[in-house]
Amino acid sequence: MITFSCLLLIIACNQQTDFVPEYMQNYPNLAGSKLELDSSLINLNKKDEEINLTSSRYKIICVGYCDCSPCVARLIDCENFLQSNKDFQKKIDVFFIVFGQKSEYFDYQLEHNNFSFPVLYDSTFSFLIKNDLGNHDKSVFLVNKKNEIVLVGSPFDNRVIEKYYKQSVK
Repeated sequence: MITFSCLLLIIACNQQTDFVPEYMQNYPNLAGSKLELDSSLINLNKKDEEINLTSSRYKIICVGYCDCSPCVARLIDCENFLQSNKDFQKKIDVFFIVFGQKSEYFDYQLEHNNFSFPVLYDSTFSFLIKNDLGNHDKSVFLVNKKNEIVLVGSPFDNRVIEKYYKQSVK
């Protein structure tokens, strides 16, 4: 019996403008989008520290509402993740941006936890509006040194996403 093998060679243009990595398939409109971070954000917990929103490092940017219990609980998840991943923490900056009406639960967590990252308050929702984030108002983003979105998803409770974060930052 003779076995035939076929080799199909596809030659494609080097431009990959439509390429969306596997882990960004659900967010093709966000892949590579640049997030604008500005100084209108109010630092709630690290008031004495200068916050560099334009650093040339990778950043994890978490967004959520002050009056959303799961969003506030994500503050603690984020801190736990960073404490258990010290080497990774040294390579990135983390910012937690909150919106809306502050709640007692939010104020309590902010007061009783020494978060290692700045919690920034956006009283005018300007971050969501400027970046046209719409349905992504409770998301976690990994952005590169140019503030371009690399990943969308939380590494705090998803080992697959955590792996992608760590691969991206190396």
